[in-house]
Amino acid sequence: MALLRQEAESPRSASEGSSLGVSIAILQDESSLILLGGLSFFSSRYGFVCDNVVNYEVVLASGQLVHVNAISYPDLFKALKGGSNNFGIITRFDVKVFSQGPIWGGFLGTRIEDREKVFASFEKISRSSEYDPFAAFIISFTWRPNMGWIGASTLTYTKAEEHPPIFAELESLPTTFSTMRVASLTSFTRELDATTPAGHRETFVTMTFRNSAIIFSKFFDLCDDVVGSFPPDEEFMFSVSYQPLPQTIISKGAGTNSLGLTEADGDLVNVLVGIKWQDADNDAAVEAIVKDLFEKGATVASGLNLYHEYKYLNYSAGWQDPISGYGAATKNTLRAVSKKYDPRGLFQRQVPGGFKLF
Repeated sequence: MALLRQEAESPRSASEGSSLGVSIAILQDESSLILLGGLSFFSSRYGFVCDNVVNYEVVLASGQLVHVNAISYPDLFKALKGGSNNFGIITRFDVKVFSQGPIWGGFLGTRIEDREKVFASFEKISRSSEYDPFAAFIISFTWRPNMGWIGASTLTYTKAEEHPPIFAELESLPTTFSTMRVASLTSFTRELDATTPAGHRETFVTMTFRNSAIIFSKFFDLCDDVVGSFPPDEEFMFSVSYQPLPQTIISKGAGTNSLGLTEADGDLVNVLVGIKWQDADNDAAVEAIVKDLFEKGATVASGLNLYHEYKYLNYSAGWQDPISGYGAATKNTLRAVSKKYDPRGLFQRQVPGGFKLF
């Protein structure tokens, strides 16, 4: 995570959850996080990262510099919350802030033979009815050719309280390793960064399931079927992760962002496959195998009525179409906003990267 430069417009309050305007000059990583939606350790309390922006400073296609908020440009304000780099150059974000002290968390290793118990526990604690607003967690399984499968969960509790009840079932399983501790947020972000070292070729691919241990297990089996079919590569690593997206999070910004999620969608789960390798000659083979894996996964999930068209844009591969996953009505609205503020399509045709609307 890149560093932020913050210029507080008013003194910080010491009270928990205080909401203050803060001008932030944000580097590229944070800009992408916010414009694409963004999930954090704090999303169950505050929603997507984009839901906490109160004002954008934007250079439009015309060259005009404007402040975009719920009052000045409400349609563009909503479009920027999940609409990617389709509307202008963002030069500043004004966001809500809150006080935060040390938190408890880390990595918890589990045996691969206990994965069905992990899936069952994950389904339970990912329900909005069970969800603890101070909890954030991802369960992952990683495969290397010389090691096989390793289970590891990322558990976080945004209070300095060890072993909260929500994680009791997961912690009761046999543990292969643990980094659980009370520490600063910086400590945990550095730990996460260490799992994705630079110098590798890498791809992320995602889709969304309804919250059910049945499809978590079936998709894992599909992954297990294909991991041995990738071309030999010294640095190859395959991981599949499941991240909850319950109504506890969705409801914070439903109707005010452009992600297309509503109460009717129920509790969802992001599924992420991350692959690392070294040899550029393997690029095409890796992509072909992953595309086939996700086609099969979508077919299986659809057959169980557990597939959802939403794709978390931050995790999407370049060949995916996450904005269509927001739903036709939302995509048409985003197109209309684009035409209104960028009638010649500057940001559609001449800005590389991102997911376009046309």
